[in-house]
Amino acid sequence: MPADGDAPVALPLHDSEGRPVAALALDWAGARRLSAADHAALATVADLCEQTLERTRLVAAEHQLVTRLAARLHPTAPAIPDGLDIALRYRPAMTGLHLGGDWYDLIPLAGNRLAIVVGDVVGHHIEAAADMAQLRTVINTLIRLEVPPEKLFARFTALLGRNFWGTAVVVLIDPAEGRADMVGAGHPAPVLVRAGRPPAGLVLERNPPLGLIQADCRVTSVAIGPGDTLLLFTDGLIERRDRTYDDGVAELHRRIAAAPAHATADTLADTVLTATTGGEDDQALVIVRFRAAGDRTLLRTTFTAEDISDLRRTAQRCAVGAGLAPPKLDDFTVAVYELLTNAVRHGSGGGELHLRISEATLLCDVTDNGPGLPGLPGTSPSMPMPPSPDSVGGRGLWLVRNLTDGIQVHPTASGTCLTMMMHLTEPRGTTCEDVAGRP
Repeated sequence: MPADGDAPVALPLHDSEGRPVAALALDWAGARRLSAADHAALATVADLCEQTLERTRLVAAEHQLVTRLAARLHPTAPAIPDGLDIALRYRPAMTGLHLGGDWYDLIPLAGNRLAIVVGDVVGHHIEAAADMAQLRTVINTLIRLEVPPEKLFARFTALLGRNFWGTAVVVLIDPAEGRADMVGAGHPAPVLVRAGRPPAGLVLERNPPLGLIQADCRVTSVAIGPGDTLLLFTDGLIERRDRTYDDGVAELHRRIAAAPAHATADTLADTVLTATTGGEDDQALVIVRFRAAGDRTLLRTTFTAEDISDLRRTAQRCAVGAGLAPPKLDDFTVAVYELLTNAVRHGSGGGELHLRISEATLLCDVTDNGPGLPGLPGTSPSMPMPPSPDSVGGRGLWLVRNLTDGIQVHPTASGTCLTMMMHLTEPRGTTCEDVAGRP
């Protein structure tokens, strides 16, 4: 700081170990002589800035540590058995660290079976995460050792006693048998959505929380068919201070029923979470969709503006392989181009294209990471509206709506997904690669 006070003032800022990390510079529009009191005030401001910078640095370091830990505590999906479409979601509480006691686990088993576990440990922060990691490891190990589901929680109690206060639900899925066996310990029951029917909560035996079960539990077995969907979740998805538990369950059912037709597991998960306002508890969600006969993915890839031309031709080849023929093939090609360019324009410069077949319908999902398309609040059978004659833009989605058999718009966790539909009169099993050499 200059002694005469006529020049700009620069004050070094130090970290907690006395190392200079930044500087605070001040200047005035006109000449100003600083008094001793001014010097003291500026020194105080510098001290406050140093403290703020140090707190910010510590919070950033803590956030990075918690983010890395959370990523390790919530694993990605393993190899998924054929015929299953699975979405995994974890959303931390709106307050505190982005880490808590809610968790999920997917465990592949012999015979193309899959075990799914969703659980909740009371509490938040590092302590709850540590308890959750130990609890999940024990249940994972017991399942891999093929402990029968009816004995699973009693064995857990024998190993860990009452050192934990938490809940869990375990579902063993056998796609070949078309059956799901499940057992719960004080946890919300899964929701089953039969193809073409409204959501329904399953009825499981009422058991106490983990650590309190000492006898065998009754296993609930449910027949699962093509097109059915199973949702497992923690209570943070339905519980709020201003409503009853049953009201929360009813609201969840309404959100599920509002999901677009032919929705993938990912789309349904985004629809449910986007409609859920942030609560005070963590939220874990696992959705398992049992693909209908003939359901398959033709193409799934990310794209940027530079990829649109080639991707449009690739999508056209996939449509040919699926059985789409002129003139619908030409309409489809134009519609794909419009969806891709919309994603680039209204998103963050790109997105993801997912081309699939479901129930003799060719579906094209284009997802962006933008704030959403203007004027499109959500899914509606009558949208999008025709553009005004003097509008500069806004004709793309209206054109898609008139060229295809339907278009749906729904928000995702990070942007917007548009799904267009083309009905296939004679679906084929040909893949994109089989027609790669055709014009």
